[in-house]
This record gives sequence, C-alpha cells and structure tokens, in this order.
Amino acid sequence: MIRIYIEDLVANAFIAYLSNSNPKNFDRKLKLKQIEKFGNEVVYNLRLKGKFATLILSRDLTYDFFQKYYDWYRLQDDDTVVLDDHVTLDDLIDNFTGYLSTDLLVEFGKRKNYKLLFE
Repeated sequence: MIRIYIEDLVANAFIAYLSNSNPKNFDRKLKLKQIEKFGNEVVYNLRLKGKFATLILSRDLTYDFFQKYYDWYRLQDDDTVVLDDHVTLDDLIDNFTGYLSTDLLVEFGKRKNYKLLFE
C-alpha cells in the first residue's frame, strides 16, 4: 500500500508546480484544494495500475504539518499554501523524494496530474 501524507503531497505538488512553471510568471502559492485535487488524481491513476494508494489527510495532520514546517510553508486565511522564499526546488527534492516509491514519483511528475495545479 502506498500512503501519501500531507508533507509529501504538498512538497511534491510544489516540486511539480515549480518545475513546470515559467520562472518569470509563477508565484510560490497553491490552494489547498488544488493540492488535494492533485493528490486525488495521483491516487486514482495509481489505483488504475493496480497499486493501492491512499491520501492520509486530516485537519489535525494538516495543523501538525504547518507547525512542523513553519519555516517552509505558511497557510493564508484563504487556504492558500505559500512556500517560503528561502526554500528552493532542490530543498524540496532533497527532503521529500528520496524515500518515496518509484510508482509514486512517476505519478507526481506526470503532466496529466500536475496540470491540475495550474487551474
């Protein structure tokens, strides 16, 4: 079973978003709804391949996530997640991809999944 926790989902959503944005035109913000939609699409596509995957999300885990990573992300009142300016793409990759399954990394990087982050 592939479990996707909020820290992995948020970090990999930003990895996909930053990797595929025009550097001159992007901001470092994603709505929680966009991130969740991205995660649901990844789970759906993994299940189509016979891989059981699930998102592990809750209000408590989300709160704990923002407490733990307060120097990486902040949550605005409109449920927008803002990536701090000092956090680089390499920081995200180094800290949130090395232990994930290849199947999950492939799904995070597929255009049909990450395009949801640009809607």
